[in-house]
Amino acid sequence: MGFSTVGLVAWFLFVFLGTPYLRYFIAAMSELMFHKSVCLEAGEYDPTDPAKPLHKCDIFGSKEAGAKLMGMLKLGSSVKWNEALKKATGESKLSAAAFLEYFKPVHEWLRKENKKTGEKIGWVDDGQDLCVQGGGLELDKLKGLKLSLLG
Repeated sequence: MGFSTVGLVAWFLFVFLGTPYLRYFIAAMSELMFHKSVCLEAGEYDPTDPAKPLHKCDIFGSKEAGAKLMGMLKLGSSVKWNEALKKATGESKLSAAAFLEYFKPVHEWLRKENKKTGEKIGWVDDGQDLCVQGGGLELDKLKGLKLSLLG
């Protein structure tokens, strides 16, 4: 998986601003739902075993994971997306649970680092403009907002 902390923050920022980047956030959520499902199928992930966390799952060479992926891909557009999701993951609604579980180690690390360094999380209106004129992004929408991404 090609996830990064910078990408995670970008998802939250773009989702908050309501830009079309929302589709990438949804794609990442559903991708991690699928990842969790095939990892369970391959026996590479066990939610009750700390030695087999989701973020360390490796399905390379797994025939079980391959069969599960093939079954998902065969559905194509033959069924509605929520039916395909249900068949692939057992869930009929998008959920951020796999996303949060996958990134739990980095979240815990960030919380500890932020506490250790006294880093402030989010934005507080200090009267300064957050938008640079002509910058493209509508960051002025953030003015006055108290938002905590990781708090």
